Amino acid sequence: MIIRFSLLFLLVFSLCSCGLQEREASLNARERALQSQQQMLDARALTLQQREDALTQKLQKLDSLSHDSAMLYEPQLIGRWAVRMTCTETSCPGSALGDVKSEVWDISYEENALVAKAMVKNSVVRIYSGKSNRDGIQLAESVPSEPVGNAVVISISLKQKGANMLEGERVIARENDCRIVYALQLSKQ
Repeated sequence: MIIRFSLLFLLVFSLCSCGLQEREASLNARERALQSQQQMLDARALTLQQREDALTQKLQKLDSLSHDSAMLYEPQLIGRWAVRMTCTETSCPGSALGDVKSEVWDISYEENALVAKAMVKNSVVRIYSGKSNRDGIQLAESVPSEPVGNAVVISISLKQKGANMLEGERVIARENDCRIVYALQLSKQ
């Protein structure tokens, strides 16, 4: 009877141990699947954190531009503008009151400067750079167009007159107190 009981016990134990091994294998497989899912989630979280950091840096840069008292970032200025210039004052030979010129300006921001590329027939003829602040837009020619002996200074001041309209003046100062002033009207294309 003890032998039968021992055999029965061994038989029940071996049957139970087979079930335990299957359960253990199943648990190990589940654990590996969970670890794999956890690794995928960690990789996604890292990617999202990197994107969030990049966006935060961009927002901080834009925020610092928009709060800088010397420079305001105004996205509505970006784009092409049709420019009409009418001579209102001159003391230079070769120019007359009422002369009218037309250009297209491509206005953009480059680093911390407002840049206007003046174009005639799709060719850049002059590049102005400056800033936009609470008082308006101030631009100057970034590279003098004349040789060093013939100093020419071109300065522009503009004010917003509507969502798609700017007005102001362009002053060209040359040697010997020669000066030409143009009234400017810009309309966004």
